Amino acid sequence: MTQTFEMETVPSPGKALLYVRLSDVSNMSIADALTLLQSLGYAPELRYVQWASDPKRITLFAWLKEETLPYGTTGETSPLWEQYELLLEKLQPSGAVRYAWAEHQQVLAA
Repeated sequence: MTQTFEMETVPSPGKALLYVRLSDVSNMSIADALTLLQSLGYAPELRYVQWASDPKRITLFAWLKEETLPYGTTGETSPLWEQYELLLEKLQPSGAVRYAWAEHQQVLAA
């Protein structure tokens, strides 16, 4: 199986993602940001997005963590939310730190 390094920024239902847009971090170098993330216990994986509208434009990400949300949990009540808030204090601008989640889809049967 071939591993892809393209970044998926939209989680599947019931999942949450925590990642950093390294291209946007302005208060330290990318190397320092990666070192900080490692010191906080993460094993950042480098990922990228190559923009279809401008193939020469590439955004670099550090993918940190994905978790399955227990049914009925919202993004703000997941353990990743606390980690997200901690990273907001360390990396600037705050928009460089990303947390995305998708709630479970409800399946109704008649």
